[in-house]
Amino acid sequence: MDLFTKMLLDSKENDKFLCLYEYSDDDKFWFGKVIDFNEEIIIFQHYTKFGKKEGKIILRRSMISEIDFDNKYSKTMAYVISHRYEIDRKTEIPINCEDTENWRKSFLEQVKNRTDFLTSVKVNGSFYSGFVKETDEDFFMLHCIGTDGEDKGNIIFRIEDVTEFSFDDREDRKTLMLYQWKSKKQ
Repeated sequence: MDLFTKMLLDSKENDKFLCLYEYSDDDKFWFGKVIDFNEEIIIFQHYTKFGKKEGKIILRRSMISEIDFDNKYSKTMAYVISHRYEIDRKTEIPINCEDTENWRKSFLEQVKNRTDFLTSVKVNGSFYSGFVKETDEDFFMLHCIGTDGEDKGNIIFRIEDVTEFSFDDREDRKTLMLYQWKSKKQ
């Protein structure tokens, strides 16, 4: 039995997560578990990035260029799948918009030092997520968290450069969950 077939069988028999990459697109891959396979096709249970079953797909074996497993992404996704319901739990966050003249600073003050949810800001066309640590009249400090829960350190931004805020959306809840998990592991 070749290595490719052994890995498909291991996934099927032991519920092992795999990333299957296709020849046609270097960036496209499927994450999940093998349900069944034969010499021609693979029936695969695909999962979303939020850990939910996306559906079953049928792939031609000859179109699979590589199989990744037991890597950082697979371990992270296995955690997301086993804790997927936490991502759906929203945090009650009382936010008001009383100060219309200084709305950016007002919002930053309201979320400052809150670590029970992530705040995302759009600055100069780019999004950053994390915890607001400090503010003054012109600047604020964001403890940035990457989408896979990695600690990206602190960044100081000009308050006037913020064009958008969001908080506690599904992506932020997933990121926070992964950050808390990775922080406990250290």
